[in-house]
Amino acid sequence: MTNEVVGIEVEYKYVFRLDDNFLNQIIDNVSLSSPTQIIEQYYLSGGGRIRESKDKNCEANTSLIFNYKEKLPGAGYIEIEKQISRDIFEKLKEVSINNLKKTRVYIETKDHTWEIDFFQNEENDNCYFCMMECELTSDQIENNIIPNINQLPELVTKNIIYNVDLDDKRFSSKNLTNKQYAKELYDAVVQGEV
Repeated sequence: MTNEVVGIEVEYKYVFRLDDNFLNQIIDNVSLSSPTQIIEQYYLSGGGRIRESKDKNCEANTSLIFNYKEKLPGAGYIEIEKQISRDIFEKLKEVSINNLKKTRVYIETKDHTWEIDFFQNEENDNCYFCMMECELTSDQIENNIIPNINQLPELVTKNIIYNVDLDDKRFSSKNLTNKQYAKELYDAVVQGEV
């Protein structure tokens, strides 16, 4: 269990229209040729989180991660990730304060990996929020290699309805665990009130 990642994280985020046709096309078409994960994430009172990520097509490919992020001045976070055992994961899960479930589809472009997250109700797996992130590596930050959405398939770009500012915490996954908050935020985006 020694795999540990420490780094600076800058995430570009984009909100998608909640359209069943688009969502189904992404899941049915893009996910067939791209890695797809089912993620359950649990938030801890001390600021950390734990995550179970399962490969949609092979549950044997499951990872259990402890993650901690700390906001930096300006844009970005210091992020620490470490693999943990099932026993530790279950103990932390028992004391978690909230959680979320999402399906994540990865899309690779020339310079970046994009993650489309479908935030889902636990009861019926219906999607209540959909957002894409592009996380920059330290090298990309140093060399100012910013994401270019024009490298993405048209199916993806034509359904983006909002480009999130880098320092806008309202769109954090932790905040989106609250489904009522997520609905109100989505409605504000649609109505141009953000």
